[in-house]
Amino acid sequence: MLLTRTSRTPASLALLPLMLLAALLAAPANAQVGQQPNRNKRPPATATPPSGNAPSSNMPGDMPGAAQSSDVNANPDTQQASYPGTKELLERAFIAMNLRKPDSPPFHMLVRIHYEVASQAQDGTYEIFWSGTQHYREIFQLGGAQEIDVAVDNKMYTTRTSVAVTLPLRNVRDLVKSPMPEYLMVDYDVIGVSNEQIEGQAGLCIHINKRDANTNQQGTAAACFDPDSKQIVSVSAQGNFLNVPTDVQLTSFKSLGVKRYPMHMTTTVATESMPPANIEASVETLENVTKFDDDPFAPPPGAAVRDWCPTLAAAPSLEDYDQPSFPQDDLKNLSEFFVLVGANGRVVQGEPVRPAADTDGEQKIAEWLKTARFPIQNCGTTPVEYETFYTPKLKRIY
Repeated sequence: MLLTRTSRTPASLALLPLMLLAALLAAPANAQVGQQPNRNKRPPATATPPSGNAPSSNMPGDMPGAAQSSDVNANPDTQQASYPGTKELLERAFIAMNLRKPDSPPFHMLVRIHYEVASQAQDGTYEIFWSGTQHYREIFQLGGAQEIDVAVDNKMYTTRTSVAVTLPLRNVRDLVKSPMPEYLMVDYDVIGVSNEQIEGQAGLCIHINKRDANTNQQGTAAACFDPDSKQIVSVSAQGNFLNVPTDVQLTSFKSLGVKRYPMHMTTTVATESMPPANIEASVETLENVTKFDDDPFAPPPGAAVRDWCPTLAAAPSLEDYDQPSFPQDDLKNLSEFFVLVGANGRVVQGEPVRPAADTDGEQKIAEWLKTARFPIQNCGTTPVEYETFYTPKLKRIY
């Protein structure tokens, strides 16, 4: 944990967090304004259960909003009145982290990856040449496996040495594309503002919370800013929102034009009943590009090609009561399956992404996939093939 809170200070400093906040809001540096996060988009699941107590200012005395900052159930309108301008500051930082907006300049990125799941660790790289939402090349290497994906207009060209690389690529891609958990960038409440030590330097941290009213699950985050440069310097996010745990740390931010991106990221990605994946990503190269050398967007030799569009959403959940299910103790001996779904919803390819100790259970899933029907995905009104992952189902005992 990189954030270390200061000890209590004399009452004469009680308003320091608000003074620092006022300085930050007075003239945010290198802020990109305009497009705001899409508040109509439902966020993905995420987060590890937090400690249960919302963060509050560590300053003594009657700081405005202090009572609300210790109560995550407080009226959101009252909270916002206590911390005016904080959401605007956060949203500018979130927008600046997005390198792939349609109007963003072309860039090249190389990331060193350390990936660990089920006590097995591997090192690799993720590289992207990006010239637009429908014009990019990804190269992912992990252990001895490699996948190359090239998007050119409405076609996706893919070569891979093994399906073992597909799930790690999906997890790394999601982290690099959106370092900040997407669900925490919309419909959150500001619950506290505090001055803290960030890698030995004074900073101001804005604490946010998002709670699901139906399950009472929540996610929290602290986004910290340098009071002199008015730039974001770190993010720490945890929680348990919609039953999928995540723990994200973002540090060593770098400015690139109007963008500002974390050069070091760690996260834990987990799905129900499957072992979590721990990812450490260190950005080695991040640069805007006026003109790419050679032609990185040429399809790789021997690539499989399929229709594709960047607006493909995550596949809807699979509702099939015929799928096999397994006791909790048996799930640890199984693996997620990579699934290529045809335009008609039938499975074109289905393979486990890790060797399974339970070969009988693996065979049951493989046989079921031959007749399974997955949701159909469209580009516009045209059904297309898509890739997804199937997680073995837990047998519920009532």
